[in-house]
Amino acid sequence: MSAPIPIADQLYVGLYCLDCACQTDQDEIVQLKNTTELLGKLYHEIEWLKSELTFTRDSLRSSFYEELQSNGQQIYYQLTDKLDALRKNHSKALETLRLSYRSQLHDFISQARSIINSDKPTSSDSIAPKQESGMESREKSFFNQAAMKGYETEIAALKKEIEQLQETTQHEIKIATGFLSDEKDRLTKELANANRTIAQSEDAVMKKEEQIRDLKRDLSNLQIKLKESKKVTMREPTPTPAVTTQSRLAQTDPWIPSPANDKSDDANKEFEAMMQTKVEALEHKYQTIMEQKNAQIQQLMQELDIQQKTSKVKLEKYITMDERHRNDMKRQSERHKQEIQMWETKYEILKKSMTVLRDEMYTRQTHVRDRFTAKPAVVTYN
Repeated sequence: MSAPIPIADQLYVGLYCLDCACQTDQDEIVQLKNTTELLGKLYHEIEWLKSELTFTRDSLRSSFYEELQSNGQQIYYQLTDKLDALRKNHSKALETLRLSYRSQLHDFISQARSIINSDKPTSSDSIAPKQESGMESREKSFFNQAAMKGYETEIAALKKEIEQLQETTQHEIKIATGFLSDEKDRLTKELANANRTIAQSEDAVMKKEEQIRDLKRDLSNLQIKLKESKKVTMREPTPTPAVTTQSRLAQTDPWIPSPANDKSDDANKEFEAMMQTKVEALEHKYQTIMEQKNAQIQQLMQELDIQQKTSKVKLEKYITMDERHRNDMKRQSERHKQEIQMWETKYEILKKSMTVLRDEMYTRQTHVRDRFTAKPAVVTYN
């Protein structure tokens, strides 16, 4: 198949074949109509591509933004609910531990007071009161030992509860982080797909811009050739020889003007004026078409720049939202870790205080036992 003739060559042929009325004004108008139709088709195709590109971008961005916002809110609400539940459980455990510690401390103080009051010096004359006090001290020591065992079992139970709470919180944190990582991977994949589609659309726009540049080049060539066509002198039609019936003297007289030459000069002038007006009209029409198409091309380029800027701004906004959600998750996890550490320190303090109380109670019991065993028994004879 033969290659299509460019627009510039077609118009070039149409402008340079005007001699002897081989082409009429209709052919010239047809050539200009073909160029305008081509430009109109290109403009409609670019408009269609632009509308399709904006629709795909808006749909992708809206769906991505809605899914990201809904998922982030859902995760944030779940984490806040879990943290509130953990805070309530921790506050309840702390309150019970504080009450038990206070009751145990009051019991220890009352028992110590009773032991101190019972350790007053007695007379060495009677053995029965000493034996009774020894029995009472033994009973008290047994009671205190049983109480200490109960306290130790309570402390062990509290320790187990704290360990269970730590395990459950760690498991929940792992589940939440896994869900967040999966959601992040899915969103990154969607973002990559959106970027791929945007790149494809940008490639299509670049191709259309190349076509626009080619059309501009063709139009500039047409303009140059149109300017050059003004300088071309039109071929004048040769006049037909006229039959003369004058005498030889009249024919050879140079002072008498010939009527045929005057008529041919007037016809040539009229033809040149008519062609000049036609060329000026065509030039004016072509210049208006060029201005319209250049304005349309500039408008398209401005709209493409605006769309690229808006798409970049939207992408930056989505990236900042993702970073803000990620920072919120990190802050919540750090706060949760700080609360766990606080509970561990409180447990250690309580454990140390219980060991101190147990040691003090043991020393008091040993002192009482030594006090009773150090004094020798007095034997009386009746």
